Amino acid sequence: MRRGGAWIAALLLTVCSAPSQAATWTVSAGTSVDQHDWTPAAALDVWGKPYELGSGRLQWRPVAALTAIAGHEATWRPGSDRNVWIGSGGAAFSLRDSGWFLALQAGAVDRITPGLSSHFQFVSSLGWHGSRLQLQLRHISNGRIGGGPNLGESMLLVGVRL
Repeated sequence: MRRGGAWIAALLLTVCSAPSQAATWTVSAGTSVDQHDWTPAAALDVWGKPYELGSGRLQWRPVAALTAIAGHEATWRPGSDRNVWIGSGGAAFSLRDSGWFLALQAGAVDRITPGLSSHFQFVSSLGWHGSRLQLQLRHISNGRIGGGPNLGESMLLVGVRL
C-alpha cells in the first residue's frame, strides 16, 4: 500500500466505527480545477455531533471526508492524469441554525500529482447546508509543507445530506 493509502485506510476505519446515530453523512459531486484544467470530483463527508463554544451561538463538530478527484486531461504535465483519493479529518465550525460552515482538516493523498505535490495536505471548506442540500467550496493543498509546489485543487461540490 502506498504511504498515503495507510493514512486513508486508518481514517476510514475510524469514521466507519463511529456510532451512526451521532453522525450525519453527506454525499457530494462537482468539479475540481488545479490551475487551468477542470475534472470531476466527489466526496463523502461524515459530520459528528455538534458541541457549543462559549455562549452557544458558535458550534464545532468533528468532521471526516473522503474526496476523490479524477485525473486531469493535461497530458503535457506528467502525473496529472492520475485519479487521487484524499482522506481527511478535522473540525467544522458554524453559527447555530445559520447553515453556514467552515471546515478545517488535515489529510493524506494516496498518490501525488502536479496539483497535490506531497502526501500531506490541508483541506479547507466553506459552505452552506440546509436540511438535505449542501453546497461548498473546498480547497486542498499542502501549504508548502512536505515538499513540492503549493498548487492545490479547488472544487465546487453540491451534496445531499443523508
